[in-house]
Amino acid sequence: TPQVVGLHVGEMFPYISPSSMEGLSFTERCVQPVDQTVAHAIAVAAYEEKADVIVMSTNGRDTFSQRIVGSITERVLRESPCPVLAVAAE
Repeated sequence: TPQVVGLHVGEMFPYISPSSMEGLSFTERCVQPVDQTVAHAIAVAAYEEKADVIVMSTNGRDTFSQRIVGSITERVLRESPCPVLAVAAE
């Protein structure tokens, strides 16, 4: 059975329909970065979970600083211990 870890930053976990998790072993993990960036916290969690892949949604660059520095998804891509699949949010 494939193991899926739903990793999220902050208190609110995004809704995932139960039918999309059918046949999978699913657990939730919340990351609260304190002395590190969000991207680094995600990369560290992926390393700790021995992740095969990170799947992230992306909605493009919303702010001026993201246009200059890059999005969180791009930073995770640079720091990740495994492949990153970026899915465009609708």
